[in-house]
Amino acid sequence: MHVINTFIFHILLSLRGVILNISKLFSLFFLCGFVIVIYLSSQQTIPIAAKIMTLTLGIIFTMIYWFYDDLVFLFTPENTDLRLYK
Repeated sequence: MHVINTFIFHILLSLRGVILNISKLFSLFFLCGFVIVIYLSSQQTIPIAAKIMTLTLGIIFTMIYWFYDDLVFLFTPENTDLRLYK
């Protein structure tokens, strides 16, 4: 189990920059899309499913951006001093 945790830690740490940037970009895209969908819904009929889906995806990508470092710390090997910078 120790080897698996170490392997997952190194994968998460090596992909950290890519995942943080992509999740930040997608959360911005979906949350701005939600605002646009809400604005356009007053002018035309947009299904409620589209509104809920854009808001949900925006929240999911925001949560990934906020809590990815906690996931890295969860898999940090014992006796390892780790400091992450954004």
